Amino acid sequence: MVKKQFGYYKADPFYYGNLKESAKRMRMFPTDAESMLWNYLRGKQLGLRFRRQFPVYEYIADFICLPLRLIVEVDGSIHQETPQMEHDQLRTNFLESKGFHVMRVQNEDVLNNIEQVIHQIKTTMNDLQNANAATNATAAGEPLLRRGRGRLLMIGAGGVATVCAFKIVQNQGVFSEFMIASHHKEKCDRLVDAIHAKGYNMDIKTAEVDADDVEQLKELFSSYQPELVVNLALPYQDLTIMEACLACGCNYLDTANYEPKDEAHFEYSWQWAYKQRFEDAGLTAILGCGFDPGVSQAYTAYAAKHHFDEIHYLDIVDCNAGNHHKAFATNFNPEINIREITQKGLYYENGEWIETEPLAVHQDITYPNVGPRDSYLMHHEELESLVKNYPTIKRARFWMTFGQQYLTYLDCIQNLGMSRIDNVEFEAPLADGSGKTVKVNIVPLQFLKAVLPNPQDLGENYDGETSIGCRIRGIKDGKERTYYIYNNCKHQDAYNETGMQGVSYTTGVPAMAGAMMFFKGLWKKPGVWNVEDFDPDPFLQVLNEQGLPWHEEFDKDLEL
Repeated sequence: MVKKQFGYYKADPFYYGNLKESAKRMRMFPTDAESMLWNYLRGKQLGLRFRRQFPVYEYIADFICLPLRLIVEVDGSIHQETPQMEHDQLRTNFLESKGFHVMRVQNEDVLNNIEQVIHQIKTTMNDLQNANAATNATAAGEPLLRRGRGRLLMIGAGGVATVCAFKIVQNQGVFSEFMIASHHKEKCDRLVDAIHAKGYNMDIKTAEVDADDVEQLKELFSSYQPELVVNLALPYQDLTIMEACLACGCNYLDTANYEPKDEAHFEYSWQWAYKQRFEDAGLTAILGCGFDPGVSQAYTAYAAKHHFDEIHYLDIVDCNAGNHHKAFATNFNPEINIREITQKGLYYENGEWIETEPLAVHQDITYPNVGPRDSYLMHHEELESLVKNYPTIKRARFWMTFGQQYLTYLDCIQNLGMSRIDNVEFEAPLADGSGKTVKVNIVPLQFLKAVLPNPQDLGENYDGETSIGCRIRGIKDGKERTYYIYNNCKHQDAYNETGMQGVSYTTGVPAMAGAMMFFKGLWKKPGVWNVEDFDPDPFLQVLNEQGLPWHEEFDKDLEL
């Protein structure tokens, strides 16, 4: 006697009768977003059959591709509410434990950006097909080195990288395998020890690599086979790392745009020039995914998506109201920090870029929980992409606070020639004690970096907080409105969690969040992209959950 086969797949027999009727009703009365997506999935348009409103165990999947065990859920606004989010996560965890892959897309994205949603689904299907092929080949006795899904390689072991690493190990459900590489492997090993000392349990690989050397990078990438390379090294090394990613089929993310080592000048043109090559390779490159750049662009994108029909005036305001109790120290790499601050200011107004002398334009700006601080107009790279992506912007500026003591020391450094980035010939005694001397070339700013306090060591005694946000003026429904979105981060909270100060924290957390967006398929499309090119909502939700909550103020005096 042949046992009857039920007309469902993996549905619990106890629930099936009710599930079948519920699924039938849901197919009869789909949401607008479900109807639109079904028009693209039905009839094997993506190469494999999808079913809609299909019972799986005690749940009903919006859409499912059975051969790949892929479930696609279309979420309305209720799924952003905490109780529903918790239920969704439990559901996802259960289904994944049964071997299904669950991806979630938003109603708004389906209705307003269906091409991007279909691209995400296709990419996920390709990944699952490749994984299945690799598994089958290995089972058949054919060894196959395959790129690990969720496998991430981070280059760098400084303060930002430390924060990013802590956040990665806190989210092992997304990041399955992790390697840290740097010019000095011992720094990577110390970072791993610090993570384990905090009680986190993850097998983290380490490696030594010269990020200036494309061939070394290629050898490492080919050996480890990461799906994503997170570049938290120096901005000089962006292009070599991007070259190696293209050669080895790796996706790419960084937090700061490229600048040549021999010239204190940065702009996106060098990296944007890689757009076609990444598109042709089917690889994603995400640029500037720190706080500013990074979160500042997500804030602007969120404002444009939810609160404005047109953005006219944008001011990014960055305040560090902390005190590290040092006479002079920089909050991140001194070489990069001083190069950036001593450049001429630059802002955008009425279709033109206007240059100012370094730190010549300044005014008091009041920051939440901090009060008024003297804030200086500077050149910052995210302005370049924001005015391109939001052409209604009439003026865009970036402001950063500095204390008078810091500026006095900086002025002294410049007057003494210690901020120079050219080679200076110097006769120095050999370290072997022989009394012999040798002529060497030194870069004064690099020498200064060697004697200044290490930014990684500032956290323990750092008090106060940062306050970073976007102040925006524009039009909504024909009326002018103002909007302020910002985050405040306490240095001691950052130190207690990661051992680093708040400036490193506010850059390292977004880097992890951007990587998470990539691995979830939400920020994944071939080409070279800035943060505002992607949906800001899931990214900002992750920041809320991972230590960088944001706040909004409407229709108040922006002071600018």
